[in-house]
Amino acid sequence: MGSNLNRLLFDELFLKRRFNKAGLIIEEPVLHDLLEITGGHPYYTQLLCRELYFYALSQGESIDKRAVQYASEEAIRLEDLYFSKLWDEVSKNSAQVSILQALVNNKSSYITRI
Repeated sequence: MGSNLNRLLFDELFLKRRFNKAGLIIEEPVLHDLLEITGGHPYYTQLLCRELYFYALSQGESIDKRAVQYASEEAIRLEDLYFSKLWDEVSKNSAQVSILQALVNNKSSYITRI
């Protein structure tokens, strides 16, 4: 637990400095919400921060909870487009679809037989 807390505090400090360096103001509670949404996962944190950055540039210098909500919805929309395209490509191969469905349904015995 302690190392996770230290990691979150480090991430908050790092992100706050990066936003401030870009001339954007973000408060600790907003950073906490951001990291809670992403679970601290680097890819999703970066994706959400990118959307926040562009939103903040178009709306003003301060990032609030409303901006995090908007950026979250935009990031989900972008990821949905990506995964829809990926699914369309994968679904052309029935073996890949079977493997993915087995993974989703946690049927590892099916996968080991392939």
